[in-house]
Amino acid sequence: MDALTAKRRAALGVIFLILRTAASQLCILGGTVILARVLDPADFGVFAILQFALTFFQFFGDAGIGGALIRRKDPPSERELASVFWLQILLALAVVVVIWSIAPVTTLIWKALPPASPWLLRAMSIAFLLTAARIVPSILLERSISFGAIAIIEVLQTLAFYVVACVLALRGAGIWSWAWAMVLQAFIGAAGCFLLKPWRPQLALDWSLLRPLIAFGIPYQVKGLIGFANGAVAPLYAGAALGPSPLGFINWGQQTAYFPLKLVEVMSRVSFPLFARFQDDPRQLARSIERSL
Repeated sequence: MDALTAKRRAALGVIFLILRTAASQLCILGGTVILARVLDPADFGVFAILQFALTFFQFFGDAGIGGALIRRKDPPSERELASVFWLQILLALAVVVVIWSIAPVTTLIWKALPPASPWLLRAMSIAFLLTAARIVPSILLERSISFGAIAIIEVLQTLAFYVVACVLALRGAGIWSWAWAMVLQAFIGAAGCFLLKPWRPQLALDWSLLRPLIAFGIPYQVKGLIGFANGAVAPLYAGAALGPSPLGFINWGQQTAYFPLKLVEVMSRVSFPLFARFQDDPRQLARSIERSL
């Protein structure tokens, strides 16, 4: 990919992701209004707590390999991609087994959680396994700066989540509406990635190819861990000290107040693969960084 093509794709990527954000926020607004009228504030708080617990476990199932492959100058080989795919699947399976084993601990940490919470967390963990299966097509789409396809997938995911959650909530499923909506959302994401970027994995798990990726990926993953620790204050402290209902209001307030940061998220998401394409061209890299700032 030459510099001009990369810049054009990055510019289009920003436009596509902004349109995706606008479409997604309309879905979220409509879905949240319906869910807020049907479900209790405590249901929102329970979902926030369980989602936090699931995100915590996800850090142990992601070695940051995606970032390592996106920044690579040379295209990854098929054997390398297959090794990444099977490693991610094995890590995800291990995390799901751990979640199913220790899910009851959640009711000991957050005593106000309903008795069904361990099974809710187990059901939500299936979404993590489906998300792990899409890692290679997602990497290939981001390496090629194909954010138009990514935007389509993510809008469909958001739409599927809120349609399913609202339908189930209206039919009296309660907090289970969130869990099954998460599973369908992850399935739509995985299916969409493989449809828009067809890829078939080989049976390969080459540790000699994985070691340098993991060596870069783990420090890269620490960046996300710091952000996770910052966002953990509300579910950990407020969830334990105040209970699910107040946490439901806090979580809704945070999501609404942080909406302007969506633009920053779009810019940073497009800039990473763009900067990676220019890593050996200091002049183009400097100009791209200046433009982003």
